[in-house]
Amino acid sequence: MKKSLVLLFFCSSIIVAFAQDQPVKNTPPPPPPPPPVQEVYEEEPIEFEDQSIEEEVAPVIDNSRYNVKFKRENIFGDYELFYEQSNDYNITYGILKKGEILLPNIFKTDRYAARRKHQIVFQLGNNYGLYNLDVEDWDIPFTYSHLKSLGKNMYLARINDKYGVVDGINQIVVDFKWKSIQQIYGIENYVIVENFSSPKQRGIYNILSKKMTVAPQYSAIEKYGSDNYFRVKTSDNKYNIVDINGKPKFKKWYESINQSNDGRELYIVVDNGKYGIIDGEEKAIVPIEYMSISTSAYKDGSHLSRNKDGKYGCITMNGKVTLPFVYDQLDSKGGSYGSVAISKKGEKCGIIQVNNGAPVEITTCDYDDIVKNNTVFIIEQNKKFAIMDLYGKMKTELVYDEIEMLANDLFIAKNKNKYSLLNSNGEQLTDQSYLDLKIISNGEKNNYYSTTRKFSYLQVQNKQGKYGIIDKLGNEIVPPTFDSILGESKNIVLAEKNGKFGLFNLLTQTDLVGYEYDQISQANNGYYGFKGKDIYVISTRGRGKVTKL
Repeated sequence: MKKSLVLLFFCSSIIVAFAQDQPVKNTPPPPPPPPPVQEVYEEEPIEFEDQSIEEEVAPVIDNSRYNVKFKRENIFGDYELFYEQSNDYNITYGILKKGEILLPNIFKTDRYAARRKHQIVFQLGNNYGLYNLDVEDWDIPFTYSHLKSLGKNMYLARINDKYGVVDGINQIVVDFKWKSIQQIYGIENYVIVENFSSPKQRGIYNILSKKMTVAPQYSAIEKYGSDNYFRVKTSDNKYNIVDINGKPKFKKWYESINQSNDGRELYIVVDNGKYGIIDGEEKAIVPIEYMSISTSAYKDGSHLSRNKDGKYGCITMNGKVTLPFVYDQLDSKGGSYGSVAISKKGEKCGIIQVNNGAPVEITTCDYDDIVKNNTVFIIEQNKKFAIMDLYGKMKTELVYDEIEMLANDLFIAKNKNKYSLLNSNGEQLTDQSYLDLKIISNGEKNNYYSTTRKFSYLQVQNKQGKYGIIDKLGNEIVPPTFDSILGESKNIVLAEKNGKFGLFNLLTQTDLVGYEYDQISQANNGYYGFKGKDIYVISTRGRGKVTKL
């Protein structure tokens, strides 16, 4: 039985293969037996005993690597992948046969794709090869800079930046002359190829007949629908649909073609900047005169559209109008609004329910502005604000001068220079109104893309101008005693009293350090205090140890 611990001759074969710049067959001599592996149950960690390996046989293997725990997964029969338990992405794999090392764990592979496979693509460094478990040898040596299974015993390969296709025993099936080769899923033995011309030209190649069925002449080709049709794009940005033999479906070439989402032979097309809908015989279902027709449909099959007069409404692919074209704007924010869209007539706003049955008007266009989060709307009329639910029911009266959304179910409302905290039902959470009410930022963002800051607490100001702390339910945590509150992190509050700064511990309800610093800054998971030219490190552990730098 061959063991692949012997890499010296193997690496020599690779060098020869690259020198010849063509695939080679590698047949290394049999190495000495590998070190045994301790038998354990599948998926349980196993330990390899330290086994001495002669340097001249396998100098690249460090014996200490086997003094760590490994995991293993069955491929089939007596063969298993094994790999070191690690949380990083640089996992390397090897193969066990009956618990003994057949290949050391120095390779990269897709372990999910390797299951139940007799041939496995391995990567070593920047090169790829194909190992055959049936013969325990390399069917394809490490000659290629890319190797991917296309199914049917064929592999997409790259050498010298040129792509070709080889079979499972490294015989060339498609010559290495293409800039790219793309598998066509659902159609066997055909691939999309791209040559090295400029601008790029793509076509379709039949692997078995070794002939082009669609000549390389398109800048883009993509399989379209369940049938063997392809949407193609010319270098001057014209679209059509062709069959597997390159025959165009439509006489006219369009600026855009998009088939119905349900697979019917209905197409949204663009010609001279105008939108319309045609059938498979190129008959106009909706005249090509619209200013826009959305390619995505709501659940009832309606497409948000804009007619030739610039009015918004909805139509189906059959041309049925499901929402009249009477709106100057219909904004669903790319789907982020979920099942509603904000409508406009002139300068007034309303709400349309979409994506939940046929579009229907929830609220007529009577409001100056409407803003939505995930649970409610904030509506504005005559410079007054209120909360409305998703069904058009008012949750508060139109009496507030401002309403600020803090979260999906939390709002700061201002009425006659007094602030209060509201929930999404319009209920006041605080038992009184304050001169000021705002979040206490902890400095972190809600997510990488958001500019909104996270917070756990809010600060409120009483009649005397002092600030206290409440939680998100409106409960008082600290009475108003601070002149200002700058921030909070891990229940430590940075606050000001009498022109000096200190730290307050919310858990113990005591000062962590007194209010004696000219400034305090949080950095490096701690705090730094400044007194004149002196700088102090303030620890938040225990009682707040202070160390002068």
